[in-house]
Amino acid sequence: MKNLLADYADALDFVKNNAEKLKINRDDIVLMGLSAGGHLALLYASYYTFVNHETKMKRIKGVSVYYSPSDLKDIFRKGQKSLLARFATMATLKGMPGNSPGLYTYYSPIEWISERMIPTLVVHDRKDTVVPYTSSISLVSKLKSKNVLCRFLLHKEGGHGFETHLKDFQTIRILEETARFMKRLVNWNPSGNGGNSLS
Repeated sequence: MKNLLADYADALDFVKNNAEKLKINRDDIVLMGLSAGGHLALLYASYYTFVNHETKMKRIKGVSVYYSPSDLKDIFRKGQKSLLARFATMATLKGMPGNSPGLYTYYSPIEWISERMIPTLVVHDRKDTVVPYTSSISLVSKLKSKNVLCRFLLHKEGGHGFETHLKDFQTIRILEETARFMKRLVNWNPSGNGGNSLS
């Protein structure tokens, strides 16, 4: 499972090292991911800020995630209907939560949230049958308890992947707020040790 973080780190290093060729500004990086991709972005950011790895976190301004599990055990909660999500998680971690509790804890971003966590935007949908929205609620609660700059946006009617097919007001607002959040991060200069909004 060590490869989960190593592979993500390698991909990020590739982007940083090839910034000129890719025509991007490597000094203003915001990690973003949807579902499992968001889980990896959260895991990378939370783990490397927890251990205070300055090299790994250099140039990364924040993270934005959509309907991502913050606690991998949430995928196995009663009422979750996605067999594919359960199978994929079991295959990746090579076991059920009860058989591999240490791995499920280690690869759950919520376990690594600290005061050093970078600003975080969390987006979820109330009718998600793959990852329960309560996973994001728990994450935001943990972020706030550590005084981490964060924002939570909840689509009250959408399901997993709502932004790919819905064009309602809520979806448009969430997408616009996501873009604004990331733009603010690029221009943001922290002036203290906390707060829960970007000025």
